[in-house]
Amino acid sequence: MRRRDGNDREEEGAEPEPESAPYDFKIGLDYYGEISAPTMAHNKEFAWVEYGSQESIDKAIEAVGVRKVHKLSVAKEIASSAPPFWTPSYTGWLPLPIEKTWSQVPMLTNMFTGVAPVTVHHKSMHKGEQKQLNSTWQDTWFYPHLRPMLTAKGSTVRRPIAVVNGPNGREEWWNPHEEIAGLRFEDGGMPGVWRVWEDVCNDEQMSKELFADGQGRWRQPVYVPDDKGQAHEVLHRWMQMTDGKLLHDVI
Repeated sequence: MRRRDGNDREEEGAEPEPESAPYDFKIGLDYYGEISAPTMAHNKEFAWVEYGSQESIDKAIEAVGVRKVHKLSVAKEIASSAPPFWTPSYTGWLPLPIEKTWSQVPMLTNMFTGVAPVTVHHKSMHKGEQKQLNSTWQDTWFYPHLRPMLTAKGSTVRRPIAVVNGPNGREEWWNPHEEIAGLRFEDGGMPGVWRVWEDVCNDEQMSKELFADGQGRWRQPVYVPDDKGQAHEVLHRWMQMTDGKLLHDVI
């Protein structure tokens, strides 16, 4: 992850950090399981819940068997973020339910604490873990719409992944723009060998497990002219450039 212009160095003219800056961030304990939830506890404490549906909440209460339930509400950090199916494509042709809010999609929730963890922790050494891994993946809110969501992500222009208004002013965090089309493998030299995503994870079986939509292998959307002419030319010109070189010169 890189700052502002994509480089690791500080911008010219930027104010240096004071020597008294608190670089020791201590150790934090995830008491409420807000960061991660182990799958071992899923059947006892967790359920998939749509917070805006009383029917969904009632089913979750019955499934877990909890008597007293905390008031379930979408965390403020999630509620203030972009809606779940918001797409940067702007073409209008992607089949996504963009009108849905976070309270209308299922989130894995601890019914005893009312917390929806950020991540789910699977330990493959436990018996039956692979089956639970598959079922958890298929229960996620994005699973039925994963292909069009990735298509939207792969069709967008480069933009900051986080913006913070801190005590020293506005800071923007950017990822390397070329990773939207592929990645580089270490080969003993820099910057490494470039490979597009289709060469890395285009296995037929992998596509079946990830998408299960009968549409075959994943294809980088920028190379597929199926956007009805609304954005393909602009995206094609943008994707031709990687590190200042034409794309066909580096792949």
